[in-house]
This record gives sequence, structure tokens and C-alpha cells, in this order.
Amino acid sequence: MIRWAIMHKSGKFMPQSSNKKHGYTHDEPVHMGANHCPRLFSRAQDAATALTWWLKGETSARWSGGMYLNAFGEADDDLNYDWDTQERVDRKAEDMEVVMIKLELTDGIRPTDA
Repeated sequence: MIRWAIMHKSGKFMPQSSNKKHGYTHDEPVHMGANHCPRLFSRAQDAATALTWWLKGETSARWSGGMYLNAFGEADDDLNYDWDTQERVDRKAEDMEVVMIKLELTDGIRPTDA
């Protein structure tokens, strides 16, 4: 199975986020290990889009209140947030790349053996 990940030139990967208050743009690359696994994407383009947003800086959404209705007269929650991105000049595209990850299921190792 092929998946895609975002890797820093140091060998660190963008992790699955453990921060429930903020999105992935607030995360930093980390070394993979027992406590961290890379954030995996089904398509290279999805990883590239995530990297583009990460390079822009830390993006946050703030509830702006009020009720907005879409063209069908239904509540549209997306319009109730003010979005703000704080630039991070230390993040550089040339330090990052989207890499292919090959996942392989092997015989002989079962969850009960671990």
C-alpha cells in the first residue's frame, strides 16, 4: 500500500496531530518513534496541499458568533469563524518534501505476538 508523508530534510516527519485545540499548521516535524507516527495521506496532492498550508504559518479559527444562512436557508457554520494565519518565516519550502511511504503487511507477526 502506498501512502504519502511530509518530511523535513533532517529526517523528521510531520506527525499525526495530538493537539486538539489547533490544527496541523501548529505542529512541527518530529523524529518518528514509539510516541510519534507520521501523518499519512492517500494522495501526494493531499500531502502537498497540507504542506502549502503549513508553510504559510499557524492558522487559527475564532468563533465570530451570529447565525448565517446559506442559499438554501440552512445554517452555515463555516461563516461563523474568523480565520487568521500567523506567518512563520522559519518555515522554508526547500527544507521540506513530500515522500512516498510503502506500507507492507508481513506474515508471522500478529497483534497477540507483540
